[in-house]
Formats: sequence, C-alpha cells, structure tokens
Amino acid sequence: MTSYTNALTGGLIQPSNMSYGAYSFAEDLVLSWPSSFSNNPKITASIMDLTAEEDGLSVILPDARSVSVGQNILLNNRGKKAFVVQVRYADGALGKLLTLTTGQSFYIYLTDNSKPQGSWNVIPFGAGSVVVTSVGAKSEDEKALTIDGSPITGAGTFLFKLSETLKAFSAFTKKGLAVLTEKGWEGRSLQAGKNIALKDGDGAKGDPVIATTEDVAFKNAGIETLTLKSLVSGVPEGKKQPVPVTALQTKGQTAFLTGWDENYAVKEVTYGAKGVDNWKLPTQTKERGEISLYGLSEIINAQAQGSLDILSKITPPKNACIIGGTTSEGGSFYEMLLKEWQIPTLRPSNNGPTGVDFSTLWDAQANDSLSGTKLKKNSVPLQVLENPGQCAPFAMGWVGANGKLYTGFNVKPIERSKTGQYYITFETPASSAVYVVLVTPYHDPKQIVYIEPQIVSASYFSVFCTGQKEDEFVDNSFCFGVWDLGLANSVSVS
Repeated sequence: MTSYTNALTGGLIQPSNMSYGAYSFAEDLVLSWPSSFSNNPKITASIMDLTAEEDGLSVILPDARSVSVGQNILLNNRGKKAFVVQVRYADGALGKLLTLTTGQSFYIYLTDNSKPQGSWNVIPFGAGSVVVTSVGAKSEDEKALTIDGSPITGAGTFLFKLSETLKAFSAFTKKGLAVLTEKGWEGRSLQAGKNIALKDGDGAKGDPVIATTEDVAFKNAGIETLTLKSLVSGVPEGKKQPVPVTALQTKGQTAFLTGWDENYAVKEVTYGAKGVDNWKLPTQTKERGEISLYGLSEIINAQAQGSLDILSKITPPKNACIIGGTTSEGGSFYEMLLKEWQIPTLRPSNNGPTGVDFSTLWDAQANDSLSGTKLKKNSVPLQVLENPGQCAPFAMGWVGANGKLYTGFNVKPIERSKTGQYYITFETPASSAVYVVLVTPYHDPKQIVYIEPQIVSASYFSVFCTGQKEDEFVDNSFCFGVWDLGLANSVSVS
C-alpha cells in the first residue's frame, strides 16, 4: 500500500481536500482531487451536495492512487433525479460503486489505493436512527388533517379528521336507507300503500318486510286463475261476511236482494252461504213483499279445491226473479215469480189493462234471445241477465184519487195540472235515455190511462198521465213503474 511523504520533512502527506462542494450537472460529472493541481474545476470535497438534472447520469471518482488511504467524502443527492457513483479501472472502463436516489446520503472512505479504482468502504449515512424534525402533509379537505407541533421534536400530535363527504354520509337528517340526493346523503324509508303492508321500512330494527294487507281492494284486475282461502261478500251497512272456499265445492255463496217490504219501503235483505242448499236465490213470491228462496238450475263449479277460474264473461245462471205489473183481476199491483229465463211480454190484446201478459211465459234459448211465434215487439227488459235475481223497477209508486203520492221510491212529488191530470217525475241513474213505463188504474181496470214521457234533465224523467182523452179527467188512483233499458238487457222480437 503506497503512501506519500513530504520531501522536506520526510513525514506522511495527509489527505488534502476542500470542506464543502456543491454541483449541479446535466452530463456525467468527472471529479479530480484538489491535490492534483489539474485544470479540472470539479474537485472533490469532504461534503458534497450533488444535483443531477437528467436521468441516467454518473459521478466519476478520480484515480485512487493519487491520494492516501482514509480519503473520505460525504455524498448527498439534493435533486429529484437518481445518479450512479462510479470508479475508473486501469483499462479505462467504469465500475458502479453505489446509486444515490433522491434525498439519500452515503459516507465513503478509501481503504486501498493500490489500483486506480481503489477499494472504498460505503456507509449509508444515518442508518442507525432517524429523528423526525419536520412533517409535510397535504389534503384536498383542509379540515381532514391537523398537525399539532411545528416542528415535532420529541412529542407531537397527529389529528386525523373525517372529510366533509364522510361526515355527510354519517350525519343523515333522519334515519332510513342511504340515498344520495342533490342536497347530500339523506335517509329514506319504504312506505306502505293501499294494499301493501310494510314492517321496518327504514331498516333501523331489521330487514324491511313487504307483504299484502289483510284486506286487498281492486278497482280493475285481469286475472285468469285466482287461488283463495276465503271469499268476503259485501252486505248493507258496511259489514263483511266471509265465505270459506270449501263453499265453492259445496255450491255455497252469499247473495243479497234489493226490494221493498209490504209497505213498499226500500229494503235490502242479505242471505249467507253455509253449504249445498245455499245455491239459492232470494225471490219475492207473493203480493207486497213476502220473500222466499228458490234454487238455481245452473251454477259454475270450482275446478279444484281452493281455486276458481275467472272467466272474461260469465254467463249468468238460470234463476228466479221478480217483476212488477198488474193482473187482469182488479188491476192491483203484483209481483210475479219468473223461472228458467221466463219473460213476461207486452201483448196489446191480452188480459192485463196495460197489455202485460203474465199467463203466457216464453222460455229464453240463450242469455240474450227469446223464441216463439207469438212474441211481439217492446218486450219487458230482461234486467235479470245483468243482475241475477233483481228485475224490480228502479222507480215505482201509487197515486191516490186525490192526486197525491200515496207511497213509492225514487219519485219526485206529484205535480197536478187539474183533476185527473198528473206529472210524475222519476230520478234516474242517467245510464240511458230509453225507459219502459207501466201505468195502470188501481180500482177501475176498464179505465184507460194515457202517458206522455218527457225528458226533464239528464237525471230526471217525467211522465204526463191523463184519461182516455186529453181533456178527460183521471178520477181513480193508479200505480206506475219505470224500467231503465240502460241498466238492463231488453228483448225486441219482430
């Protein structure tokens, strides 16, 4: 190992170096020793701050044979680019000694100077322990990170806060399911509907449960097959009466009849369903309101237990119904029992004062037609086809000899022009402008009453009644009834 001595004193020449040097370089930095007295201004120093301006550059150390063992340098990378520290071999080739990345520092000192590249001991500077003297922090939300202590010297506090976005996510205006709106995150709750029952709609106590309510109402529903456990039939005064599905197998149903009692007061009678015998229809069978039950001859059976096919148009069963009119004996008001689609017809020369024939009944071949050679035009409407069991007129009454309304319903007060002439006004459902009106004397069946229908308004219908001639008085009392063809099916046969 070669060392150099002073020629004058004979003592060892100590390594000579500058204390500090700083270089920025855009190409490879070739260094020289300060003791070489060369023309290269880039000389080594005990502490060197180096900044590479380009990627892939190198710092090349001078010939190790020109200095003594123990030559040392502290190398610091102060730039943003990494660079390589290299040594040069005797043949001119370069060899890598170490790489300095951004912010790194290495302490090197020469241990062998027998060759140009030398042998160097490389020590990562500060490898023992590190003390934080300053911390830089950056956040998009200035309130998200706070540092207490500047600089932090032995004790300090890092306080991390939720960003405003995360705070808004947890700070709902009300409980419920999270929904992002224009105003931020808000809680929303599932709501129950008319036929929908909801449990825990906000999810606070558990998973939301959606089910149908016990009473489900439909306005319009197209259903091909309906599976049921029980049926509920509406009855007067808002009450409900359940009917088991087994009643479908036993031909049970609930029905109600709108009619009048012996005093002609409007009345609704309800019939329940409890078995085979209840496929019967309530029918008014005698004069002035006695009610009995008559069986139906055709029914619609369930296809299987608990289910019933819903048809697009169900043909009504053949059943009994009632209709008002007069008999040939005394002209008294009468309720006639009809069976198996039997229809009373208007026959001008028959036994009733109004031409209503109750003695000859014609059988219907289908739900909208009749057959028979004796049928005439203007038959009584077949309301039974639309509403099984209800053929009653929607308005009726009895006018006394004094011109006053004795009893009736859906009738306005009688307007009397003069003795024997009356205006009778009926309140109609305004379903059509076609009506059938029957007027008959109550005591004198030989008396003839002429009527002249008049439309008063969209919901009222008037009839002018007079005697055989326009100037002839009607001295006796009479009965009347009105059927609306808009609410019923009528039969007209040539």
